[in-house]
Amino acid sequence: MQTVRRDREWLIAATIAAIPGSMIAAMIVHSMSAIRPLKLDLYIYQIDAILGFQPSFAMGRFLQQHTSLRTAALIAYDGLPFAMVAAILLYAKRGWEALPIIKAFTVNLFAALLVYLIVPVAGPRYAFSSFPAIEPAIIPHWMYIDAPPNCIPSVHFSTALLIYLFARRSPIGRMLSWLYLLLTFAATLGFGEHYLFDLIIAVPYAALIWRMRALVWFPRQYVPVTG
Repeated sequence: MQTVRRDREWLIAATIAAIPGSMIAAMIVHSMSAIRPLKLDLYIYQIDAILGFQPSFAMGRFLQQHTSLRTAALIAYDGLPFAMVAAILLYAKRGWEALPIIKAFTVNLFAALLVYLIVPVAGPRYAFSSFPAIEPAIIPHWMYIDAPPNCIPSVHFSTALLIYLFARRSPIGRMLSWLYLLLTFAATLGFGEHYLFDLIIAVPYAALIWRMRALVWFPRQYVPVTG
């Protein structure tokens, strides 16, 4: 009975911590614009142009033409803290099993802050007033943008990747997390918050966080699931 109560306390603590943790990280990010007012958006825009078109602009126009998909993508994007909570509840059969996913989400959120300071990029909707209608011709240079430098890596996408990795053990978790990953991909590009380059960088970033999840204290009776 005491073990069950302790497990329940772990799960409650995990779900309570997920939402304010995301809010704290967001507050820190928004304060960074004053520290890094000059952004590298035009350089990242030029990297995306290697494909011959701008993926974020193309996805933005696509979502404008498909209202239902745009609504679903918006719910997925704004519902990130709740998706984290759902992943914790799905993954953790016992309270202390929530430890690796809590650590992964925490490191994922806050480690990115350092990268934001080193590589400040705001996103196409902040850099280009024509987003998503017109893909402008540009000459890369540092650009003043009054917006948070929270593009590289895309934490929304890296979190969605982590949710998939943790939830894939169950059939329903695998299906729902894959759907959430696709909607997050569409949202991060289509709403102009990220360039495709940001999402590509989020893949090795999430992989690193995934490998680091085992570097945490576990109760003696718990051996982390690998793979």
